[in-house]
Amino acid sequence: MALLESIGVAGILQNFLIGIAYFFSFGILMKVVYQHHYKCDLSWADAFFLPFMMHLWTYILPVKGGLIYQTFFVKAKYGLDMSKGFSVGVLVFAASLLITCFVGGALSFLVRDALALQLVLLFMFGTLIFFLFAGRLVSEPDPSRSGVIYSLIAFVQKVLIQFREQLKDVKLLFKLVFVTLASTLVHAIWFYHCAYILGYDPEPVGILLATLVLRIVTLVRILPGNLGIQEVMIGSVFLAAGLGLQEGLTTALLVRLVSMVLAGTLGIGGLYLNFRYFGTDSLTGLLNKLKRSDT
Repeated sequence: MALLESIGVAGILQNFLIGIAYFFSFGILMKVVYQHHYKCDLSWADAFFLPFMMHLWTYILPVKGGLIYQTFFVKAKYGLDMSKGFSVGVLVFAASLLITCFVGGALSFLVRDALALQLVLLFMFGTLIFFLFAGRLVSEPDPSRSGVIYSLIAFVQKVLIQFREQLKDVKLLFKLVFVTLASTLVHAIWFYHCAYILGYDPEPVGILLATLVLRIVTLVRILPGNLGIQEVMIGSVFLAAGLGLQEGLTTALLVRLVSMVLAGTLGIGGLYLNFRYFGTDSLTGLLNKLKRSDT
């Protein structure tokens, strides 16, 4: 409470607006992919509310709750096959990896003590290569085979095939990289503003580098919302931005608080507006359906 009082109402409101702009930029990213590649025209209302709803579900479903909700949402409301919805998440992840590896790699030479980050970037580049080769080598699923395990394998095959087809679309990739860069910039401004209103003096280049790495870190969910894990990673990465570990953790805490408030207000509001598309009128009913779709 003392922390919020020291920041002031104006600083908090500005931070919330930047946070909203960041989440909306992610919605625009998904709208571009769905519209260009699948001819599935997400409404602007859905492009606005979907990222907040996805973030809310990262706290409800422990592993990839946001991505699971996204695929279920687009299936329920727009009739798009769930493997296609899931492949959009894979494509967005791959685009973030690409930008992080190349732009982040270049920026890492402009900040001090960046060896650890460079090793992380090298690992990310290896992951990107794996995605590219997996997409090229995977074959069509065999329709004559059945069973729970093979159904899961077939779903993964369909996702990677969709990913492979998306990579062939040069116009889509150009749009995706452009919007992802814009989203990354807004994200970096958000982190910078958090540090600034807390009274810190971060290096702008270091903040941008940290943001690039953290966009990948936060996409890998282990616990609900990555509670605790995300804060430690953010605190460590922000050392490259000229912030101490404690300063980085405090900045991460402010980002977390703002994100949770936005998820708890705009995310729940978006859910309430869309319950009728899920054939349910409660959060519990939707949770049960999502759990069944996850298994």
